[in-house]
Amino acid sequence: MESWNGEIFESYLNNPCFPVKVIDAGPLYVPIFSVQIKRDEKQKIILTSRSLPTSQRSAVIRPAGTVQINTNKMILQAVAGMRVILSGVTPYSDITYWKTSGESYREELSRIFSIESMSTQDKPIAKVIEWVANIDTSFVFPHRFSRKEITNISREFINTKKHITQKNSDIVSGFSSTCLGLTIAGYSLFFCLHPNHKDRHPSGSGFILYESYPDEKSRIKIRDCLSFILGRPLVYYGETRFSEQDQVVGFKAVSGYSIDEKVFSIPTMPPAPICPVEINCVEADDVEKAVNNLFSMYEQLSFEHLSWIYWHARCAPIHMQCVELAAGIEALQVAYRKSFPGAYSMTILSPDQTEDLLNPLLNSFTKTIGEMDIEAEQKRMLKNKVNGLNNLPLSVVNERFFKHLSLCMDEDEAQAWKHRHVSAHGGITDPKNGISLIHKTKILQNLFHRAVLKITNAHDEYVDYYSSRYPIKRLEESVSSIGVRFSSL
Repeated sequence: MESWNGEIFESYLNNPCFPVKVIDAGPLYVPIFSVQIKRDEKQKIILTSRSLPTSQRSAVIRPAGTVQINTNKMILQAVAGMRVILSGVTPYSDITYWKTSGESYREELSRIFSIESMSTQDKPIAKVIEWVANIDTSFVFPHRFSRKEITNISREFINTKKHITQKNSDIVSGFSSTCLGLTIAGYSLFFCLHPNHKDRHPSGSGFILYESYPDEKSRIKIRDCLSFILGRPLVYYGETRFSEQDQVVGFKAVSGYSIDEKVFSIPTMPPAPICPVEINCVEADDVEKAVNNLFSMYEQLSFEHLSWIYWHARCAPIHMQCVELAAGIEALQVAYRKSFPGAYSMTILSPDQTEDLLNPLLNSFTKTIGEMDIEAEQKRMLKNKVNGLNNLPLSVVNERFFKHLSLCMDEDEAQAWKHRHVSAHGGITDPKNGISLIHKTKILQNLFHRAVLKITNAHDEYVDYYSSRYPIKRLEESVSSIGVRFSSL
């Protein structure tokens, strides 16, 4: 079935035998007499519409530089009366073709953020397939994905006296190890790579088949957790919805977000060992445990926010990766303290010391500042400085955080943290020190991995991407320790 092999929106909306009808053209020129919707090379959804040269549109023309949320929508009617909603419609080009012979027309191009069908059937959604890209094709998945096609063939020979009929069937079957069966947060799913992917990227496309229909928020969380544990950000392109009898009852397509396609070129770097030593076969139990544990703390750690920071850091220029990875670690610390208040102290003095020793001093400072013959703004700034006198320096906050988690930090890791914001504050990066910068980046990535794995109990080991051959170490061990074995990556 075509609906099992990939997205179906193009075949549904570009079928010449069942042309779509425009119910509401939104911001486009009308009346429209033809539409075509396809993905471009960057997997963005592009709508091509044609109308008469005299067509008009009701879109509000806003001045350049206007910032707004795009609420433009179109409504189409497709096969069997199915209504299809196009959201985030952004016209960006229109050209009028005048012909001396034949019909002249205006052709308009628009970017589409998402397409979603509104089913007219009463059949409930029982299963869903999510279409994703950027799966590492070097992984060998432990579970089978099999397929069987049966074609029935018949032929007849007829004359005035005889009638001979021959019947036969052709069976084509096969299987491949491109499937990973998991149960995440109670949802049974199969994460699969297309066996014969033809992507123009080194990574491949595939799908996630759910045996049920989880809510959208849960599926987003599962994709985020899978991406982190497998070491590559999955790019979501849409979904196809099925009834209990595997009939299509709806679909959705989106313009996938790939950080300008940079996610396709970064190396695969799982934070924890998910494959046996020297073998690139994924261990389903390890992945399932790690993803479930991360999923269970997704909200507490604000992991949607952390994931956004982390993947943008991985795709950033090398001189900015330290800044963004450090931002991810700091965001993780903030989320942890919010979820576990009082886990470790954020002040220099204890509460008793603050009450007995510091507060009288602060009161004296505040009184003195109030008596100074200076401007009110200067007084305000001085009082803010005094009120922050007991706050820990960020370097010490980081030390206490990792000490609280029982994660050792050696001198190299302390230096990497110290230099994390050099680029953000306009520091000059000497091209001759490029290797040192890369090393610091790898250390910060290790620190982020170790902290997330430890807090979520996703794994008790990590892959050290700072050291050669990527040794596997206990979470408690720093980069200066010696790993007991090496990653298969």
